[in-house]
Amino acid sequence: MYLTFAWRYFKAKKSTNAINIISWVTLLVIAFSTMCQVLVLSVFNGFEDLVRSLYSNFYTDVRVIPSKGKRQKQVAGVILHELNDIFLRMGLNMQDGGMVSISSVKITPDLFEARVYLSFFQIKDNDAMLTKIQDKSKEIRGDLGNRVRHQLRSIPQITFYIDDTLDYVFRMEELLNKIKKETPQKEE
Repeated sequence: MYLTFAWRYFKAKKSTNAINIISWVTLLVIAFSTMCQVLVLSVFNGFEDLVRSLYSNFYTDVRVIPSKGKRQKQVAGVILHELNDIFLRMGLNMQDGGMVSISSVKITPDLFEARVYLSFFQIKDNDAMLTKIQDKSKEIRGDLGNRVRHQLRSIPQITFYIDDTLDYVFRMEELLNKIKKETPQKEE
């Protein structure tokens, strides 16, 4: 119905009617402005991609990193305590004549992922032990959920990592001892 009224003004019997001329001019102006907007938006979209590609490899001297909040520390502490109890109950802390301990728990700011760092002492195959623990992660997470269900709204996903800081410390000590032995001692 609206189309018939609009068509009436575009296709009048007298082609010199003022309303007919105004309608055609208005249609041309709207079409031209729409084409200009599409052109401008396309150019800006291209500029956005160009700017992102220019600054994606830009490294600053100063990085802004959110600090670990109080709630993150509290939740990480609770998870660390409960996981230690769970590992003890499941017998995961003593394996193959060696010892597995949880060195730290780091939790994301949204509290949806907990990264658990494990240190192994006198375990022959660290990767196999980590795989064994990861296979039991669903059971561990369920047990953790039962223990902390009144303290947390959602139980975080647990991912296990090998903590190699002790290996790094031992390597650094070996290098320092080696340097100390190689350098001649000054006699006083």
